[in-house]
Amino acid sequence: MPVYYSYIKSGGTATGNNGRYAARKTGSWSTAFTDPSQYYDSITSWQTSATIADGDIVYISNLHNKSTTLTSTGYVGESSTDLHFYCVDDTNLNLLSTGAKETYLDPTYSYYLFLIQCNYCYGVTFAIEGNAYFIGVQYGYRLYSTFEKCTFEFITNVSTKQHSLNVCPIYFKECVFDFKSKGYIKPDSGEHTFIGCTFISTVDNTHPIFSNINALSGTTGIEVKLIACDFSQANRPVFESGINLYQPSALPRQFIVDRCFFATNSKAKLPTNAPRSLSNKFVNSSPSDFELEPCYDSYYKHGKVVTTISTYREGGANYKFEFDEDINFYKKIYPFSFQVTTYDSCNYDYLKGIRFKLVDFRANFTSLVTLTIFFATIGAPPLFTNKNFYFDIIYPDDTTDRSNFISNMINPFQSETTYPIGGPEWISEGETVFTRQKFSISTTQLGKEGLCSIWVHIFIPNKIIYFCPKVSIS
Repeated sequence: MPVYYSYIKSGGTATGNNGRYAARKTGSWSTAFTDPSQYYDSITSWQTSATIADGDIVYISNLHNKSTTLTSTGYVGESSTDLHFYCVDDTNLNLLSTGAKETYLDPTYSYYLFLIQCNYCYGVTFAIEGNAYFIGVQYGYRLYSTFEKCTFEFITNVSTKQHSLNVCPIYFKECVFDFKSKGYIKPDSGEHTFIGCTFISTVDNTHPIFSNINALSGTTGIEVKLIACDFSQANRPVFESGINLYQPSALPRQFIVDRCFFATNSKAKLPTNAPRSLSNKFVNSSPSDFELEPCYDSYYKHGKVVTTISTYREGGANYKFEFDEDINFYKKIYPFSFQVTTYDSCNYDYLKGIRFKLVDFRANFTSLVTLTIFFATIGAPPLFTNKNFYFDIIYPDDTTDRSNFISNMINPFQSETTYPIGGPEWISEGETVFTRQKFSISTTQLGKEGLCSIWVHIFIPNKIIYFCPKVSIS
């Protein structure tokens, strides 16, 4: 749980813990604070001055605009502390917003900016001149880093300056990556997802956006998923043409591109595979068969997902199959569900949990529709809420090749909602009693007929939950 709340707006003069409070402020910025000495001038001044504790929450005004010239290594976050950063509306501190901006200048390109263990960051723009490292884990700490509706402006004039993805799973949700000039993203290690993100590069640059230049023989695994991303404004290659992702150890490297929108002048060609690397994949249309992937964080596990096939065939045996070569055959024949087991390490406040794709299916979205998802648990425990787990839905846009994106993820100012009781019967061996719940969400934009995907994000510990991959559409 949060320990203290800190506030940042350019022009602040707070030192020590004078801008850090035990209770959250409400109202407008001007009513919550009577003097600039009550809030900090920048993330840097807050980090170097305040006492920072695990779980601290930092609120940044959407009018904040601060430029800092690095004279040593810069940090956003701390390597051993879980922190949340939120951009809030200056006129109403109870509303999330976008627009807060931190600029980090490095005219000599001598230093690095580390975005370390930003457990969750919402709505902040980071303009970065030199090298940047996105690191969500350091010194053995294991968790997801999530950036939602953030903007990253890479303002370097040197094409070889890199912005590396390192170590832990990093989840970029509806973020903007704006290459104002040059620079590139270097997938170094870990498992990283870009969902609903936009990539902009208006400067004619032959260097690709994703590159493993100077790091083709690393010793760590990497998986990059690009889901429903928009590259239509990227006036440069997306991937290196023919680059070899050879991995000398047993750890794989892989790109997965799922329903992204590319400009005609972008090279959508994926890197060439090599021995020990997994096949890079494009998923821009419905596959003939569902392809099951390991549905858990393969680097730092907070739980597991297996497919359970229940039938009364041959004496009513209950069959459970892990992800192997036989599962696709059985699930075409028998009803099945996903059995999710979460571990004690799952935690909503720190966004430690499991993310997996529940289902791919084709549907017609030319009119607004409602999707209903069913899930259950054994016995009669407390009912699940959208704080325990939430859903992301991706479906095709009506006029472009990109995809629309909706979600029921709650923000820190919203109250959690209990999912309604109901849904079809669940069949299992014996006299098991299930508590059945459901979730319905309506599309907000018109689409067209095409592939729809539903992802589940679970943060409740020590539970066994069954998810039905069959979705009701009305």
